[in-house]
Amino acid sequence: MPEIDETSLKLLSELGLSALDSELAIREKIESLNMRQLDRLKLMIGREASRKDIFSLEIALGVKNNDYASFSRAVLILIALMKKHN
Repeated sequence: MPEIDETSLKLLSELGLSALDSELAIREKIESLNMRQLDRLKLMIGREASRKDIFSLEIALGVKNNDYASFSRAVLILIALMKKHN
């Protein structure tokens, strides 16, 4: 399983997402983000997706279209990678 980039780890922590482990908690946190934070998260997910093949097409398209459920699933995958990294 590929590792998550250190910059991505920092952003997840900064946004308060790295300590969350349920999709519902992550979604609620994502829904509370302002547009700038959401854009940063979207760019980070895009960078991680371009570095490795970890997201399904459904998740990738959902993130592209600002679907909170897709953001939540992507973050959940990144958190799982982060836990394996540590």
